[in-house]
Amino acid sequence: MYNHQEIKEKARMHINGNTNSKIVALIFTLLCGGAGASFGGSGGGSSSSSSSTSSLNDDEAAIIAGILLVVAGIVLFALLISAVFSAFVSLPTQVGVYGWFRRSVNDKNPTVGSVFNTFKGGYYLKTVGFAFLVNLYISLWSLLCLIPGIIKSYEYYMANFIKSENPELSTKRCLEMSKLMTDGHKADLFYLDLSFIGWSILGAFTCGILNIVYVIPYQFSAKAYAYEALKAEAITYGKLTKEDFVCFTGGYYPDEI
Repeated sequence: MYNHQEIKEKARMHINGNTNSKIVALIFTLLCGGAGASFGGSGGGSSSSSSSTSSLNDDEAAIIAGILLVVAGIVLFALLISAVFSAFVSLPTQVGVYGWFRRSVNDKNPTVGSVFNTFKGGYYLKTVGFAFLVNLYISLWSLLCLIPGIIKSYEYYMANFIKSENPELSTKRCLEMSKLMTDGHKADLFYLDLSFIGWSILGAFTCGILNIVYVIPYQFSAKAYAYEALKAEAITYGKLTKEDFVCFTGGYYPDEI
């Protein structure tokens, strides 16, 4: 049921004239794109080139040490703010973006504001915990070696889509379902990502403008179609059931809250 060419073609057709997808791509870029930015400190190693003495006196050493402490404090504070922003804003927004494109390719015509469904009520903290754990698991696997980390990232590839569709599911169950759906398709998903590298490079040359108006909507739409294909396949072959993907809360779907 997974057909690479069909998925790419559907994605291309889907984003034509779809203005909301470009707005969602802008939201993703602003709130998620910079979440992992590292704060590089050029720790200027001062080689005190000298007047008459080759060593610093006590006062000079104390001043330099104080400056280095202040710089280190600023960098640590910036890293802390970045980590908090990523955990409590970027990651739940990312799950919301996955959910928006999933609904969009299913002709539900979601509003742009529904990207932030993950911030509503009890879903917010559940989503924060889910996203944090998924990223932690992948990071821990990556510490073992690069290859296991890549394999796990594709094993958990569908977890965000699954969580957006059924937010009541535990992180463990989302990962289990993603593992079942991606079994035998990790190479397909890797190839799908690889097929967008050229577009991403072109987007970089336009200062990210092309990414917002075309590449990100195209890529997320393709991922959403891939999700639907693997979901249908998993249900057809009895790996999962339709009920696994359905969440009722108070009689209505959480997507529509």
